Amino acid sequence: MDLKGSFNKFPRVFWVVNALELLERGAYYGMIAVLSYHIKYNLKMPVTTTGILLDILIPFLYILPIISGALAEKYGYRIALVPAFAIIAVGYAVAGLTTDFMSMAAGFVILGIGTGMFKPITSGTIAHSTSEETRNFGYSIYYWMINVGSFVVPLLIAFLIPKESYQYVFFIASGLVIVNFVLAILFFVNPMPPNPTKSVTEVLQGAALVFKDRRFMILLLIYSGFWFMYSMNNITIVLFMVDFKVVGDWFSPAALNVVNPLAIIAVGLWLGTKMEKFDSLKCMVVGITIFTVGMFVMGITTNSTMFFMGIVIFSIGEFVTHPTYIAYVSKIAPKEKLPVYMGFGFLPTLIGYLTGNLGGAVLYSIFAEQAHRPKFFWAIICTVGLFTIALVLLYSQTLGKVRREEVAAKEAEKKSIKDGTELVTAADRAAAPKHPFWDSKIPIIAMLLIIPGVLGGAYAGGTDPYYYVSGTVDTGIGWSKYNLSNGAENLPGESTENTDTQEKLDIQDTNILNITFTLTWTDEPDMTRFGRTYTNQPDEFGLEVSGPEGKNGSAPPIANTHGQAGKVSVTLKYEPKKPQKANVTSSFNVTIICGNCGEFTPRVGVVGFTDTGNAWSLDVSYQYYARK
Repeated sequence: MDLKGSFNKFPRVFWVVNALELLERGAYYGMIAVLSYHIKYNLKMPVTTTGILLDILIPFLYILPIISGALAEKYGYRIALVPAFAIIAVGYAVAGLTTDFMSMAAGFVILGIGTGMFKPITSGTIAHSTSEETRNFGYSIYYWMINVGSFVVPLLIAFLIPKESYQYVFFIASGLVIVNFVLAILFFVNPMPPNPTKSVTEVLQGAALVFKDRRFMILLLIYSGFWFMYSMNNITIVLFMVDFKVVGDWFSPAALNVVNPLAIIAVGLWLGTKMEKFDSLKCMVVGITIFTVGMFVMGITTNSTMFFMGIVIFSIGEFVTHPTYIAYVSKIAPKEKLPVYMGFGFLPTLIGYLTGNLGGAVLYSIFAEQAHRPKFFWAIICTVGLFTIALVLLYSQTLGKVRREEVAAKEAEKKSIKDGTELVTAADRAAAPKHPFWDSKIPIIAMLLIIPGVLGGAYAGGTDPYYYVSGTVDTGIGWSKYNLSNGAENLPGESTENTDTQEKLDIQDTNILNITFTLTWTDEPDMTRFGRTYTNQPDEFGLEVSGPEGKNGSAPPIANTHGQAGKVSVTLKYEPKKPQKANVTSSFNVTIICGNCGEFTPRVGVVGFTDTGNAWSLDVSYQYYARK
């Protein structure tokens, strides 16, 4: 197909809405590019926090369009589009100004309301500004433009914003949406006249009718498996790269999100022209298969080459899958209910994201963060893809086949009326030769049989070094040749009441990330003299530590509970910048502060015995990078 000639087939509003989509998606994916890193490394929150925030956002993005799309049809697309951008800009700004969970959640709610108003307007405008012949290619352009935005903005963030300042990304996103606000006022026009006679009740009834389309609803549930896998882009791929040192620390987390859209930009338009002549459901099967293979290649090892290769592969699979799915929905939807069907078309993304964002975060926490088995985590994700492929194949052979026969019957009827040829019957279509792959149950069974092998092989692959420690991560390069290790020292001693005891501790291990000094003591038991019992009053101990790089810490004196051991501790944290080649000793000066040691006092009377001091034990534990 001639690309230039194809571009000329689309009206001006088609290109305006694609430009708006480019900027809005650039803002959104710029935020997504840094969100999981910002939450875990800058705000020191657990990985599940990102999943919860996204699960707060997602329902607005994929439920609200069901209603907002139909309301836009009633009142006009333009009147909904302009305020949507204002709301989105406020949401990004609120999320960027806050550092606590509740305030950030409020920002995500505002963001979700605005984005949910915006989403169906773009897809609906594309549908109304393309013909059935140009629909596949039109949605390929639409998806290609999305990826231009999600490529350019994260790339700029990677070069301009340091990891420690990722909160500014939210303000950049807000600024891009403000530009859209201005563009929408100046250039956007309604792709179809508003229908003010349509009541809200009719809108809701139209949405209810879609639920009765059993074949359509089953397809939506099946396709949600693809979006479960895709949701790993939001949280776990970035954390996998950083936590397991798949790529050196020189590589920005934001830059990772450039790889996926760059691959789509490179081959997207060419693929779009090739997909026009193929059945949409078959394209979906091919696309999900490529996506699953890419995710397997990416996660089956911590090798950086395989990692990036896998991302490129699943990016191609993504582009084959989703535009053809959108085109399929637009083709099977009744023309008068197109906006409502397009709104429901986002339901798989809702289901996949809701289960994938939080479910993926929980699975990552269990199998990657705690068990140090990232390969097994990615194998679990890939099995969802294999199961989805089997279900789409089954759907294509059953319910999808019925839909194709209905379309063929209508086309044959039109042709027979036009030129008087004999009408093709259902029996004729049933007698047609079957395709050895698309009409066979063997590929379905094969996909299901592969699942145990994928899981078993990944588990047999063992564990990988995990480099995230106590809310921090090393910031230098070259750590791939080191393992995280633990060390310990013990120093016993005794102190006299109201004195300070100085100790010097030399740690031979280098590249220390954190070190904890714990002082414990047990007071002498009560004693009995001449038939009288004397109660030993609690002792007071404190601790001061000074170490390399001017790091200091202290724990003020406290008294132990009578009859129990006392304990105080001090922790110092370090961030080694690069591997040390020499085995340099790290010296720590420790001061044991012994305060009032109390006395042995009688239960009756005032004359007792003096407690002049007490024994103690200083336990030291630390984590460091050791050469493999």
